[in-house]
Amino acid sequence: MTTVPLALFRGGGRRRVPENDPEGKFVIPVQRFIHTLASEFGPIAPRFWLARMLAATLPEMRFIRIRTRLYRLAGLSVGRGTVILGRQHFTGEGALAGRLAIGADCVLNGCTTYNLGERVTIEDNASIGMQ
Repeated sequence: MTTVPLALFRGGGRRRVPENDPEGKFVIPVQRFIHTLASEFGPIAPRFWLARMLAATLPEMRFIRIRTRLYRLAGLSVGRGTVILGRQHFTGEGALAGRLAIGADCVLNGCTTYNLGERVTIEDNASIGMQ
């Protein structure tokens, strides 16, 4: 193994590459690909992702208490008596589940999108629907 400079990567420095590829022509694209994948998929929260996927399989206006429970299991703060009638869409980066707080006795219709770039709070007795 030899080392080659890789100034393109975070931290710069030198990386070890196989003897049969002294210039790093193969290793560098692989490392770029891995870096790209890491930045695209970033911090995927498995529990949040799984609960959202399960909730998405439920038909609109049916299984509303199960859907609400799934969103709670995903880490959303959902108040007592709140019902979620359909699939919810979340945008933003990082840990999204901790940025949405839904009060008690709310009704959230399906196909609603929340931009969770910052913390969003829905107060008690609110009704939100996009359809």
